Amino acid sequence: MFERILVPFDGSDNSKKALQVAIDLASKYDSRLYIIEVVNETIFYSVGILPPLKELESMERKAKEDVKFAVTEAERVGVRAVGETL
Repeated sequence: MFERILVPFDGSDNSKKALQVAIDLASKYDSRLYIIEVVNETIFYSVGILPPLKELESMERKAKEDVKFAVTEAERVGVRAVGETL
């Protein structure tokens, strides 16, 4: 029924709950999860400043860690998953 399931993820409690639902669906239907997290740089531009490099690096690092966590959770129960930070 579902070949691919897209899962937006940010590491929050709600996204962890959504991830679990997606894992359950993927397990039931032998689907592959595509897990993404978007680093929103526009929050800086909206207040008229250039994003500090250290802050951007920190946001990107957190996003990569979040996605890695989500992929690991899926694979731990035998669900195929790939992750990407955008």
